[in-house]
Amino acid sequence: MCGIFGCLGKNCDRLLSIENAHKQLHRGPDDFFCESVTGGYFCFTRLNIMDRTETGRQPFVYKDFVGMTNGEIYNHKALEKEYDIKTIGSSDCELIPELFTKVGVDLPKVLDGMFAIAIADNKTGNVFIVRDHIGIIPLYWGTDTDGRLYFSSEMKCLTAICSTVDIFPPRMYYYGPPEMGELKQWYHMDWVPQPYSWILKRRSTKGCTRECTKRLLR
Repeated sequence: MCGIFGCLGKNCDRLLSIENAHKQLHRGPDDFFCESVTGGYFCFTRLNIMDRTETGRQPFVYKDFVGMTNGEIYNHKALEKEYDIKTIGSSDCELIPELFTKVGVDLPKVLDGMFAIAIADNKTGNVFIVRDHIGIIPLYWGTDTDGRLYFSSEMKCLTAICSTVDIFPPRMYYYGPPEMGELKQWYHMDWVPQPYSWILKRRSTKGCTRECTKRLLR
């Protein structure tokens, strides 16, 4: 469990961003870092799990891209091999900024995991924010009276600075300039909802068993 926080827009206040990001330090007591991005700041509270060294510190920077991820990417090794990504450390999230330069907004479609991800393009000023298809990893966002965009792992980091706060919807991504990006759905359900789900009960049980087995520690 880690925590992400971001402020994007004109005249974002660094100290105010840090102050509010600190409200979720319990999510990541091992480290805190605030990175400047075009038009704002990315703050990350870190719980050391996959890479306990300095190479695992977020946000990660790749060329003009700054990215931070809360969650876990199960297929990061396979993706590093497939897209020829050379990481410095052993974090499962280090590949995210570089991977974005290769696959763009299709990023969540190639990921196997649970995640809330934010990526800033320092060259264009665009931001990419995405949440996993079920919404396992929490993410909230809002705007203040001046139109600045904020997002955070916990709502309490936003209530004092935002005039509106909402849950960032699962299976959706936001991409573009902070003040006028587009919210689009990246994942479409391929299961049958109630009351017809009983038809696929056996198939669902097998699928659940397969996914649980894949994630067992060996």
